Amino acid sequence: MAFNEQIHASTRPNIFELFAQESMDGALRPAIQHVCKVVAHAFPERLGTAWKLADELCLAVEFFVQYCYMRYHSGSFSEHFYSLKRVTASKGGAIGESARIISVICLACLPYALARMERLHSDATFDTGAAGSSDSMSGRSIKAVLVKLYPYIHFMWEHSDGMSVWKKLANAAFPAGLFTLKLLEWWYSEENSGNVRTLTTLPVPPPPPRVQPSPYGLAVPEDPHICPICLQRKRDPTTISTSGYVFCYSCILKYIRTHGVCPITRVPSSEKKMIRLYLQHS
Repeated sequence: MAFNEQIHASTRPNIFELFAQESMDGALRPAIQHVCKVVAHAFPERLGTAWKLADELCLAVEFFVQYCYMRYHSGSFSEHFYSLKRVTASKGGAIGESARIISVICLACLPYALARMERLHSDATFDTGAAGSSDSMSGRSIKAVLVKLYPYIHFMWEHSDGMSVWKKLANAAFPAGLFTLKLLEWWYSEENSGNVRTLTTLPVPPPPPRVQPSPYGLAVPEDPHICPICLQRKRDPTTISTSGYVFCYSCILKYIRTHGVCPITRVPSSEKKMIRLYLQHS
């Protein structure tokens, strides 16, 4: 009896394997998004739309990968990496086809839906806080409801499992604390004292090179006070960090929402890259 209990206990994953699997499972989607971003920046004219469709591409790739691993290995991509398998709760055998489909939907489709809701919540928060919104009364009401309900939906998704809170805290606190301890130990060591003095005396690095306009983009006006989009004097000057060119706030906001690229360089951009410039003469 003791021998059988020992064999049964050895087939169960330990807490460290669960932590590692959960961390690796959350890294697949950001890796796919990073590939889409690199491709879009390398070929903005041809593959610039890849960044706009990054969520949909992540959904397709992640669904395919997770389904293949679930079908042939009875576990997700990260679970198979740590030799973990999903079994039925009653008999401990392999899960059926319906259970595989449900597992893949939970692994790929639900995170995609949550990401889309997060983007809609960000846009709704931005629109409800902006003055002079062109939305109708019903549109503003729907956005206001989404702004209030999304935090609760996000909380229920993240903490649907009671133990997930402690898992996430332990998973984040342990490596962060270990890294901080090693960093402080290295920083105050005698071997690093000379390097610290050297870092404080280094010259200021030069600014990054200017992004050249694209032949498919808008022309840059000769007058620096003119907006390249509306060709009028700039109102509420705003730049985007991906190119550095300055536009009217309302002009660049509408352009990025419609096209998702810088109007001059055609480099993929988003609303998060916009920076409002508070100049004295404006």
